[in-house]
Amino acid sequence: MNVPHKCLVAALCGSLLCSFTVDNSKAEVNHQTLSQQTVKEIPFKVYKENSQDVSVMNDYMAHPATVKTKNNKVYLQFKLLHPEWWKAFELYEGDKQCDVCTVSETKEARIVEVEVTSETQTFTSKVHIIV
Repeated sequence: MNVPHKCLVAALCGSLLCSFTVDNSKAEVNHQTLSQQTVKEIPFKVYKENSQDVSVMNDYMAHPATVKTKNNKVYLQFKLLHPEWWKAFELYEGDKQCDVCTVSETKEARIVEVEVTSETQTFTSKVHIIV
């Protein structure tokens, strides 16, 4: 079973629509790899929608993201910097809202995760950030 290694996420940040994508050249992940190593780093960048220009939102997230296995399930984790700025971080797969859980939070960062499957290709995100 191949674990998804490409994630395209659109994020609404005020009136700013942007996307973030995993660097496919560095993000090859498969079930066998994860069974041997339960944590894998996945590089990504946040881009403005329909553009290769890096979004300011790129600076609001720590890099890289991580892929982790727990109880034979695969999760993608993002670290959101300045958690007090993030009022909402919702992910959607098609029209279905995904269950985004907060793993941990400090004054400096909030780690959130979402379960992914081999069918997961893209996410759409609604994000509300107040700086």
